[in-house]
Amino acid sequence: MKLQLLVLTQPTRHEMLKQLQAEFARQGGDLLIGMWNEKLDLGQNRNSLMDRATAEYVAFFDDDDWPAHDFIETIVPLLDGVDYVGYRLQTWCQHLRYQEYGWTDHSLRYPDWSREGMKFFRDISHVNPMRRELAMQARFDGGFGEDHRWAQKIRKLGIVKRENYVPRVMYHYIWRAVKHDDADYCDPYRLGIINRVRSGRWARCTCGWHCDGIVCVDSTLQASPVGSPAA
Repeated sequence: MKLQLLVLTQPTRHEMLKQLQAEFARQGGDLLIGMWNEKLDLGQNRNSLMDRATAEYVAFFDDDDWPAHDFIETIVPLLDGVDYVGYRLQTWCQHLRYQEYGWTDHSLRYPDWSREGMKFFRDISHVNPMRRELAMQARFDGGFGEDHRWAQKIRKLGIVKRENYVPRVMYHYIWRAVKHDDADYCDPYRLGIINRVRSGRWARCTCGWHCDGIVCVDSTLQASPVGSPAA
């Protein structure tokens, strides 16, 4: 198996999980599901799920988020011969009726995590595909911020070196100030995002809408190796 997407979930998100499972089934992706263990903290729950993974590459995927309409067919061919696949992540904010809130660029071209206004830059992230043998060299620990601490450990080891990069949004982070549960899975604004992403026409960058012309699913840009221009 080439790629497994690791999904940590809980019973109150059953319907959201079903939505995500159906989407990845349509795309031909493989999900490994882990049920939240109340006796463990967030980092330990992530470790437990990653320990069960068997694929050559792994990436975490939150049960309330959403992939690009062509996530699997775009990412899987880029895995051979690299340690990591970088791409962009779009944030949607619930208290703004799920309007676009900012984007994050994930690539080894950046030395660490930083931001400029509502644009965020990260080198290593747990939501990007990485060779499992490399991802396992560091452990998640504690509660909130466990992803940053894990990324810092991986960075310090200096073991993730080769990257393929997709210069467009492949992951949609659907954020709200309080925890998601199944009361939100049929929220009309959330469903609106999902339908737009599924159509492959969620951003009109050629019109200069929101994203400065660089985050566009209709872009002719192709995946490029680390060091190549992002846009």
